[in-house]
Amino acid sequence: MNCWQNTAVQDSGTYLGFWVGPGKGLKSWEAPLKKYIDRASMWFSPKLGFTYNCVCYRTFVFTVLSFIWQLEAVPDKILQEEIVTLRKFTP
Repeated sequence: MNCWQNTAVQDSGTYLGFWVGPGKGLKSWEAPLKKYIDRASMWFSPKLGFTYNCVCYRTFVFTVLSFIWQLEAVPDKILQEEIVTLRKFTP
């Protein structure tokens, strides 16, 4: 009997919050992008004005993505979402 026959093999996995392996693709960006979008809608307020919206964006929204881009190249999808969010914060 082969003891390895029921062993599951994957082409990617997580290590310290980053996806590694040949099949990782853009998986490292999925959770941070969702958190970025959630935080952007939570912190944006048209009543605050431009200055305070910028402070909220830099402090609470932008920092979500900065952890991942330390080791991962930023894909176009993330840049496009950032453009949409920045337009929202700067009416």
